[in-house]
Amino acid sequence: MIEFDNVYKSFGKFHVLKGLDLTLESGKINFVIGRSGSGKSVLLKHILGFIKPDSGNICIDGQDTAGYKEQDWQVLRRRFGMLFQDAALFDFMTVRQNVAFPLIENTRKHSDEINEIVSRKLELVGLKNHDSKLPSELSGGMRKRVAFARAIATDPDFVLFDEPTTGLDPIVCSVIDNLMADAQRELNSTFVVISHDMKATFKIAHKIFMLYNGEIVAQGTPDEIQQTGDPLVRQFIEGHLTGPFEIFY
Repeated sequence: MIEFDNVYKSFGKFHVLKGLDLTLESGKINFVIGRSGSGKSVLLKHILGFIKPDSGNICIDGQDTAGYKEQDWQVLRRRFGMLFQDAALFDFMTVRQNVAFPLIENTRKHSDEINEIVSRKLELVGLKNHDSKLPSELSGGMRKRVAFARAIATDPDFVLFDEPTTGLDPIVCSVIDNLMADAQRELNSTFVVISHDMKATFKIAHKIFMLYNGEIVAQGTPDEIQQTGDPLVRQFIEGHLTGPFEIFY
């Protein structure tokens, strides 16, 4: 479980998190939605310890991270997988080498075992016959699937996703959605997904949290969020131009 308790974070005069209270459920797919600039990526960086809160507490599996030193964070981060918005593959590495990287860096597994794991993960994402290719030889959707295989290579306890379907066509989006749902069931990991993709959100989320003005203003199951009468939530999920949100042209 990942818990934010009254977390504040500002950058100069820009207040991003304003007393954030949030409990991301263990062993579930948690989606965090909200407009661009609402603090979603800042939230992810707090979870990984790349940003420290100005005040408040962040607990992971009941452990308060407030006093963590960098070496403590390095140990904790080994329990995480991360899928970046732009895939962030190593251009000079093959597909196989990219997926093997976290296993080589964070485990003591023998090379034969690493190769077996990599083959299994690549088969899971439908890329077992592309392992010798470089990222430049792949489509955007294929690169995202390689990044996904790398994110789950170590069977992490937590997997963080930053806009996993951005820039992909609807068919590839569905592929990624299904991969996420299948992998979460297999790993029973805690998934935290930052997304604007409402179709994916309602399709695979177990719990949805809406971040607005530095706070969680709505949370619930997909059915609960879809049925809400809150005008702020309704405007966001339906994409209306009129409503509580200020629209700038």
